[in-house]
Amino acid sequence: MVKVINPRPGDEIVRHFDVESDRVFKAPAPTSPALFKDAFYYLDQEGRLGKLKIADWSVGDNLSWEVLDKPQCPDGLIDSSYHNYLVECGGELISVFVGRLGKWVSVYRLNGDEEAWETVADLGGYDLYLSPSSSLSVLTKTRGNRIYGPWLRGSEIAFFSLDTGKWHFSGSGDSSCDLYGTRMHLNSSWVMPTW
Repeated sequence: MVKVINPRPGDEIVRHFDVESDRVFKAPAPTSPALFKDAFYYLDQEGRLGKLKIADWSVGDNLSWEVLDKPQCPDGLIDSSYHNYLVECGGELISVFVGRLGKWVSVYRLNGDEEAWETVADLGGYDLYLSPSSSLSVLTKTRGNRIYGPWLRGSEIAFFSLDTGKWHFSGSGDSSCDLYGTRMHLNSSWVMPTW
């Protein structure tokens, strides 16, 4: 079951809607959805994709929740992934799996035709900003291809470069093959400044 809470400014009552599926979906808590095309997508702990479609907020009957048969979790990641994230990037749905202590990072895009995950080696000028509560992609003026997450080493932000296959740290030229010595901030969020 998925619980949708819809607070709206000016309303005295907060609306709650429950939608159900007969398929198991083990959502990590917290998990951030990705708004893609016409629905919110969620990735569960075993790599299954869930889809929440909202036709009209005014009535609860216009919500649907579905645990999709496809795509399947990429091979070898079901038991080994430590963190996973979903983000819309350049009109595509991207999944990022990060192994324990960042020892590996795998990036995939959803191939809508085959309903399968395809490996991504280049983000096409985008950087990804991932956290358990919110994730976003930003088209950069530089090459991009970086994945930022909720990991800090002191005051330096850790990011993974798809170009080098290593972790790097803002403010220094250091790199590492893992995230040993960093701290993960579970209650972090990325905010896109508009000034």
